[in-house]
Amino acid sequence: SDVYKRQRNISFSGTFDGNNRRITYDAAGDALFNHVKPYSDSTQETVIQNIHATGSIRNTAQNAYYLGGVVSYAVGGKKVPAEIRNCTVTDMMLTVVDETVSGRGIGGIVGTAQDGVNHGVNIENCHVKGTNNIFAAAAANKFSTGGIVGQFMSTDNHISDCTVENAVIGGNHAGGIAGAMQGQISSCSVANSEISGSICAGGIAGTVYAGSNGSFVGRATGCTVDTCEIAISNTGSLPTQHGAGGIAGYNKGELNSCTVKGATISRPQGCNGDKIATNAKAANLSDPTGTQTNCTADSSTQLVELPAN
Repeated sequence: SDVYKRQRNISFSGTFDGNNRRITYDAAGDALFNHVKPYSDSTQETVIQNIHATGSIRNTAQNAYYLGGVVSYAVGGKKVPAEIRNCTVTDMMLTVVDETVSGRGIGGIVGTAQDGVNHGVNIENCHVKGTNNIFAAAAANKFSTGGIVGQFMSTDNHISDCTVENAVIGGNHAGGIAGAMQGQISSCSVANSEISGSICAGGIAGTVYAGSNGSFVGRATGCTVDTCEIAISNTGSLPTQHGAGGIAGYNKGELNSCTVKGATISRPQGCNGDKIATNAKAANLSDPTGTQTNCTADSSTQLVELPAN
């Protein structure tokens, strides 16, 4: 098998094609790529593609803010986005050990993705497969965790045609595809997974954000959730913006043409929403209100409302 040397604090730009070779992690450390970002003013694409990873990464470093199965931290460039394509993780375990750090993201493919000066990160045709995938942190209430990406914090970020199956996902904002998101998710699916958030938990996204006065809108379109357990894990006090739903835990953005089948959703009483999402209510005219269009949950999807403490 091939051996790849991983180095922290070095930003990768350019194209890396794994040619679908298998990379096996079995150590403390980081993902194959710690930091991916197009170089400065370059118009050359930065692409990570065709990687198949398996095994476990146990990040023991202090101040480990993000961890991914392929890329831990991805940033868009000034003139081009960063692209992660055709990557798969199978039977992957990702854990961050430092209990003192308030982290950003843990994700099956990418830990945290955000925009650069003008462009974001595109994640396309990436998959979490196998029979046992676990993504979590020792201080789970301090990380956004997702099956594909933990934190997806840019309006220029896009996830499309990605799938997650047989995953156990735990964080403060936990989602089958993204933990916390401002960007766009389309044509993605999550199946046979357990998603648990101390604040928000959703089959596709833990929290979907939107900006005041429509400055930006997070959006999930054409996504499917099948046979998942989705729950708020916190039995103590919760912030105002909390919830669990088949598509989004807490929704300030837009959910379009999404479907939930055979899920069990557990959340405290008093959440403003249905099986699809807990939707934000506008406190004033400038605040965003979460919307749903043509979203459905089948009759086998159960909503369990627990007594609020």
